[in-house]
Amino acid sequence: MSDKKDKAPETDSDGASEAVDEDGNKNPISINSETAKFVEHLSDTVKFYYSGLCAATLHLLFGCDEERDFRHNVVTSFVAHVFLPSNVTNTMQALCDGHGSQGTDVFVDNLIKEEQIEGNMMKLVTDLVTWGVTSFNGRYDARTRVAIRHMTWRLRIRFEELEDVEELLIKMLRECTEKEKGEQEAVKNRKARNQKIKRFALIGLATAGGGALIGLTGGLAAPFVAAGAGAILGGASAAALGSVAGLAVITSLFGAAGAGLTGYKMKQRVGGIDEFQFRPLTASKQLSITIAISGWLSNDSDTGFVMPWLNMLQGREQYCLVWESKHLMRLGNAFEYILDSLVSVAATEALKYTVLAGLITAIAWPASLLSVASVIDNPWSVCLQRSSQVGRQLAEVLLAREHGHRPVTLIGFSLGARVIFYCLEEMSKRKNHKGIVEDVYLLGAPVSGKEQDWMKLSSVVSGHITNAYCRTDWLLRFLYRTSARQVQVAGLQPVTWNDRRMINIDLSSIVDGHLDYAKNMDTILSAVGVREACGMAQQYPGMISMGGGIPNPEMIPLKEMTLQLVDGSQVYIDKQYMHKISSYPGGEGYRDLVDWVQEFHLNYHKPPFVRNGAAKFGAMATTGAQGALDLIFRAILDVEDTVIIPNIVYPPALHMLRYIGCDICAVDMDEHGLIPRELRKKLQDCLDAGKNPKCIYTVPTGHNPTGATVPLERKKEIYKIAREFNLIIVADDPYYFLQFSEQLVASYQSIDEDGRVLRIDSTSKILAAGLRVGWISGAYPFVRKLLIIHATLTLSSCHFSQSMTRGIFDLWGAEGFFKHIAKIQSFYKNKRDLAQRAATKWLTGICEWKCPSAGIYLWIRVKNLKDSSFLFESRTFEKGVLVVPGFTFSPTDEQSSCFRISYSLVTDKMLDEGMKRLSEAIKDEMVRIGVKQIPTNKIVNGDLADQTSFT
Repeated sequence: MSDKKDKAPETDSDGASEAVDEDGNKNPISINSETAKFVEHLSDTVKFYYSGLCAATLHLLFGCDEERDFRHNVVTSFVAHVFLPSNVTNTMQALCDGHGSQGTDVFVDNLIKEEQIEGNMMKLVTDLVTWGVTSFNGRYDARTRVAIRHMTWRLRIRFEELEDVEELLIKMLRECTEKEKGEQEAVKNRKARNQKIKRFALIGLATAGGGALIGLTGGLAAPFVAAGAGAILGGASAAALGSVAGLAVITSLFGAAGAGLTGYKMKQRVGGIDEFQFRPLTASKQLSITIAISGWLSNDSDTGFVMPWLNMLQGREQYCLVWESKHLMRLGNAFEYILDSLVSVAATEALKYTVLAGLITAIAWPASLLSVASVIDNPWSVCLQRSSQVGRQLAEVLLAREHGHRPVTLIGFSLGARVIFYCLEEMSKRKNHKGIVEDVYLLGAPVSGKEQDWMKLSSVVSGHITNAYCRTDWLLRFLYRTSARQVQVAGLQPVTWNDRRMINIDLSSIVDGHLDYAKNMDTILSAVGVREACGMAQQYPGMISMGGGIPNPEMIPLKEMTLQLVDGSQVYIDKQYMHKISSYPGGEGYRDLVDWVQEFHLNYHKPPFVRNGAAKFGAMATTGAQGALDLIFRAILDVEDTVIIPNIVYPPALHMLRYIGCDICAVDMDEHGLIPRELRKKLQDCLDAGKNPKCIYTVPTGHNPTGATVPLERKKEIYKIAREFNLIIVADDPYYFLQFSEQLVASYQSIDEDGRVLRIDSTSKILAAGLRVGWISGAYPFVRKLLIIHATLTLSSCHFSQSMTRGIFDLWGAEGFFKHIAKIQSFYKNKRDLAQRAATKWLTGICEWKCPSAGIYLWIRVKNLKDSSFLFESRTFEKGVLVVPGFTFSPTDEQSSCFRISYSLVTDKMLDEGMKRLSEAIKDEMVRIGVKQIPTNKIVNGDLADQTSFT
């Protein structure tokens, strides 16, 4: 196996023409002509798909009337950028306004298929960043970056690779500056010849370390910048950067003052603010920044501004806001006093339950807590007021573009989240507030949860707004005990705002109380999708890693591996890949396999929640389907949580739910799976009984044990009910590709509008059960939470088997994969037909069943027999045939007259003989219990299609 994925452009000189400055000196940083002319040389068809993707993305993300001018300006710029005729502009403007049925899918699919794009995807990403930075006078608008993020994600490019391209420009500018320092005399001479140009650029990049990052002075800098950028960005854009106007673009991007946020000083105070400054968290520089804001301080130290964010790596340029430390220390000490001195563990658990059950208004707060309320009420009240003032001050900083014209991501917990909320609220009232803020994460926010208070933020935030809350946060509830708005606090509940920006994440399973927001920040950041600093040495070339306890690969006694398939073809894993898979893996599994899974699901199942922007798609590898199921149940369920399952269920799933302590609600099923009317009735019964079911567990294809497959129309009915009752659907679908019809029934994932389906797949039935390779796919916020638990439990699943799996898939390609699937389907269909004929021959009259359309099982009911336990514990064993009795699959352990047979392993002759022995055993049992008329085996009309009994 070899890594064939194209990389971000390098700044080497291989195959490139050397740049020459105005004195004829060769520039050591050269222009790669291939990259420079890439977009210009694309065919008009490809350019049209490229522009169409941009237009459709703008409609998806910014389709409201208020953003019409922005959309039109962007597509006009893009059409000119890709050298399409100006008359195409009207078409693209119509597309971005939503006139036309095309979504992003048609443009993505066609782009990926084009030969000019194949192997050159990173050049496309580079071009997008170039256009986003240079086409708007150095204003890297947050809306533009959100659109670029979405486009590159749709093109299967990781976000980290997009950041790499953005960072290359900055890296080049830094190299140019170092070169300039070594030629100060030349700079002086050049300055004399360029009296009118005193300073071409001073790039702030919101600098750490006193604001001294890239000071480009004198005329020598200009050709260095142009040539260096040319290797990355292409000729036209590089030429712009090398001009006075282009340098103005750079200055606009990073701020003309040079010191950026680190050097920011309050010009005037808002209200009574005493302290407001930025402290750097990372030294790297980027075209976007992240600002983190803490909500209180502990132990009389201002390290609390930094400590919660030490492992955060949401961006490569990050700051924390230092604000009102004296007041925040008082508040933190009050928090600790309340918890350490006054509230026992038992009382805390009681308060958590009371808040969760919504009984706060029905009982009084503990007298011990109320007696010292003043200890916390006063500092809380002061900090509430200060936080809103600090929020307005932060709005002034962002509106003044002190950070330059770059997107900003804001993250805060508790009162830090309140700072952000009031910042956004203030910005919404002011002119020119659009395109500054990219994403927002509010953790345990003590702010209003009313929809109308959040709707006004839509024009301020370009990306998403995440509200992470804890339903059992009794301390936050206590602090709002006298407020009329206490029942609508964002930190205690989801915000019911139906907007693509809004993401609600329930942290109740990992946050026990308000103080956990600081103590468990690493886990919380992972849960809400904020990246962490694992793998920093890999992300930053030159970083010396002395932290990880990873064995030295030179001591691994494994060199290479060859896997031979039955057709004689081979999968080869070389030394490089052997070292890669022999070390500690990432929690999501072998990255190459996860990439294949994501691409396959996006192209095959095409989940609607991705197309409509409801959520990003995520996937992770697991130890088979059963490992996936265990992980999901652990993540989303707790003791006494109500779970909907069919009344005939896969036993290990039942055991897992019982182990957790779940309340199990069984719903009747027929030969087509769960019955919708019965599902609705059971759900309503649960609600009437004060229960709130969390999820539905289902095996939708070739159900084990019944062989039932849920038709698409019934899936739509069940999905509609799941939306109505806000349920997660856990679709355990290892038999999906064992369907026997040419047209496979569409999956739950293919109709998932909201991102509420967690799908489980496995290679056990299509490759080899011993590989123990499965995967979970669905909305990224769900998958991210699963990754946290998976890493805690097992670190990761086996990379050896996953690398073999990916190697086989690569060897086959899409055509070979589906050819293999067709072979499997034909084999098991033939087995099903043989089992059906044998059952018809020997069991007609004494049993009844339905012919399955998928899977490897027949579910058979014995007539005139209510309890089959003795039959299958004694009679069948005596006759020399083994089957699985029906009571094994009952959630209520009820008696059953059914049994399951599997026809996957037995030979044709054994199938017939086995059915004969079953017939004899059943008849013997009927004699024992006194059945007077025992039917003889007789085929009626050649089949049993009229048999209707299922359970």
